[in-house]
Amino acid sequence: SEIKTFSALKKELNNLYLSKKDLVIFDVDMVLTMPRDPLFQSFSMKTYGKDYRRCLNRLSPKQQELLNLYHILKSPQQATHDKMPKLVKSVARQAKQIYLTGSLTGAFPRIRNTAEWRVFSLASAGYTVDKCAKHFKKYKKFPKYLGSYPVRIGNLFMTNGVNGGVTKGTFIIFYLERFYLPPTRIIMIDDNLQQLNFVREHLEEHYPGIQFIGLHYRAAYKKYPLPHGYSNPTRKTFKRALRHLEKLARKAAKPYEKK
Repeated sequence: SEIKTFSALKKELNNLYLSKKDLVIFDVDMVLTMPRDPLFQSFSMKTYGKDYRRCLNRLSPKQQELLNLYHILKSPQQATHDKMPKLVKSVARQAKQIYLTGSLTGAFPRIRNTAEWRVFSLASAGYTVDKCAKHFKKYKKFPKYLGSYPVRIGNLFMTNGVNGGVTKGTFIIFYLERFYLPPTRIIMIDDNLQQLNFVREHLEEHYPGIQFIGLHYRAAYKKYPLPHGYSNPTRKTFKRALRHLEKLARKAAKPYEKK
């Protein structure tokens, strides 16, 4: 079901009566965090959607992945709701909980370690990430993509891309295979309905005994109040920023494009 407000999400989770037999999966971008700069928020992308789509159409799948990465990197991140970190902590006390993002994990121009940056951005937005050394792992059983692999840092899992990396459905099955006792239910909160459906299909095939509850969270797609120090983006400023991101994406993808 589509959830359009934070209060609706909180009510939905409360009504599930979570327990330690449950696994709750929070997507990161547009569920836990979002850009603070209005220029890079989803509302601006929707407002100037034609320009954004034209840009994507000019790029290869690898370049598109990198454009999305730089899009996130160009702005400080904030919680999608000021009470979201508190809700996430409450869920963690009741059930098994992880963060799962399709974000890239490699090193690129202007970003030496995307995984570490992701940990920093989550922490700065108010979320707890266990950085214990024994909880860092690079999953080399998966194909290398854009110079890296999926990684784990504590309770944060990064699949290393959507177009050529590992899908969330594939990764969750891989993750569940390492459970001594699989969860009774999986509750996944994601802004992407397609990802939720992919996960549902993978679970039905590999773990039909696990109940899957997909919560399609879209609250972060609304227009937010203008933060102090920022101005409303115009089409001109949006297109200028987009050209800059496109330039970065093309440069970063060069070593990995087919000759």
